[in-house]
Amino acid sequence: MPPDKLDTLVAGERISESTPKLTDTRRKARFISIQSLYENEMSGVDINIVTERLLNDENLSKKDQTLCRKIIKTIEKNSNLIDEKISNATLGFDLIEMSSIDRNCLRVAFAESLFNHPPPNAVIINEAIEIASYLGSDSSGSLINGILATLLL
Repeated sequence: MPPDKLDTLVAGERISESTPKLTDTRRKARFISIQSLYENEMSGVDINIVTERLLNDENLSKKDQTLCRKIIKTIEKNSNLIDEKISNATLGFDLIEMSSIDRNCLRVAFAESLFNHPPPNAVIINEAIEIASYLGSDSSGSLINGILATLLL
């Protein structure tokens, strides 16, 4: 399996205005959420420490920083529910066998759907597809689309 593009980002490359498809600040907040989850899985460093470090490196508005923190807190609080719903939508495909990028894109998207005032499901799905297509493998976008369509539509 080819390495995810996030490997190089976690290894020290920062997200910048020139990073393709990441000029929207809300998308950056989602991206940082995925990056935090990924780094936590790979390194074992506490998710909140990782998130705060990544947020401190970025020029995000307070609103977008709050979105990122809210996504992470929602995933922490509802991790069993989120993973169960995703597993059910994959028709028996084990989450642990899924790439970390795809798994965490799905977690972030589903976590947003649990907010009291979530964005429209079409926005959640589109954002997840865009980020997964940028970070993941050639098939990540279509995989994310199929699973989230089952979960959210």
